Amino acid sequence: MAKDILIITYKFPPMGGIGTRRWVKFAKYLDKLGYKVHILTVDYKYVDQANWSHDIGNNIAIHKFKSLFPMWFLSEAKNSVIKQFKRFCNFIFNKTFFYIDIAQYDSKNILKQAKKIIKENGITNIIATGHPVSVNYISTYLKIDNPHLNLIQDFRDNWNDLSNYHYPGGLSFFYQKEKSVYKEFISIYYSDSIINVSDDLTIMVKNRYKSIADKFVTINNGYDPDDFSEVDNENNKNFDIVYTGSLYNQRIEAVNLILDALIELNDKFINENLKIILYTNFDIDKLNSKYKYLLNRNIFINSFVSPQEVSRIISASTYCLSINSEFASYAFGTKVFDYMALNKKIIHISNGGSLYNLLEDKGQFVMTYNIEKIKKTLLDLKNDYLSKDSDNNVDFKEYSIESLTKELEKLFR
Repeated sequence: MAKDILIITYKFPPMGGIGTRRWVKFAKYLDKLGYKVHILTVDYKYVDQANWSHDIGNNIAIHKFKSLFPMWFLSEAKNSVIKQFKRFCNFIFNKTFFYIDIAQYDSKNILKQAKKIIKENGITNIIATGHPVSVNYISTYLKIDNPHLNLIQDFRDNWNDLSNYHYPGGLSFFYQKEKSVYKEFISIYYSDSIINVSDDLTIMVKNRYKSIADKFVTINNGYDPDDFSEVDNENNKNFDIVYTGSLYNQRIEAVNLILDALIELNDKFINENLKIILYTNFDIDKLNSKYKYLLNRNIFINSFVSPQEVSRIISASTYCLSINSEFASYAFGTKVFDYMALNKKIIHISNGGSLYNLLEDKGQFVMTYNIEKIKKTLLDLKNDYLSKDSDNNVDFKEYSIESLTKELEKLFR
């Protein structure tokens, strides 16, 4: 088996955002296993504040392609006015020229560079990862032109199940939906393996492509033990719940429901001691007025912090909150793996799903979008806290990226 591999990904450091994390981590551990990793990524001239550049070893070769999408609109905004302007422009782009995604016109640049890298390094194993999903589609033509290649598609989220590919809805015209469905089909049909990030997503796509269901596998996002090697896992004495992540896609409804449960319970100990501390993108001014008196008493809303600071915050917490939005129980958020890495007690809210089932089996605190269930969980948390049992003796080692990389390696040939 050739030890050189090619990973084609649009998003990679120094671009920031959680979308860049997955494959910089796998590249790091593939490098440790002795592979020569080649990354083909977009030529991004900016350096975003929160990125994983420190994980890129000297032995990882970075190759760049030019994108027709203007990179400035992907870079971090310096102030709220520019941020709103970029958001508006990206919305217009999405509804007009870039209705599939930001990479849909980059086929020539990606294929030209990829074929050159493959030829010069004798590469057999290729991993193509979205988002943007056009990277998956474009990379398929490497396999079509050279059937001996081993093409592994990493879908993360299921393509046409996403709301922005629904018609009517996310897409404006039926021909756009037809093109999106066609591109997904071609990407799957010509690939050797398709990776999803949760069992729920794998089951969904297997049901759509029953005749080739054996192509689909689950490889979660996982945690990197190195990220926590210098973090002291503190035994916090406070009755606090920490959440670090986005509250977009209706996740704020979970927070609202927890606050409703807290109000209805009106438990003296919980009222006086519970602190729900959020590090998120939620605008504090948009907090429902009925919760305002709880602000800075039971709920504390802070802006995002760096990945290094997140590790320290999680370490110092007693309980950590994981949220799947009410209609996205299939999600398997990356932040929960950080909680696993530090062996923190996890509170998860979701209407079922594989993550819900996993955490329930591991003895963690799970609840649905039902206020009575949430009230019961708050009382369970109170009793757990008062028991002074701070240990969470659960083994999550199978979710370390080191272990998951060995699962990925099984797909190579």
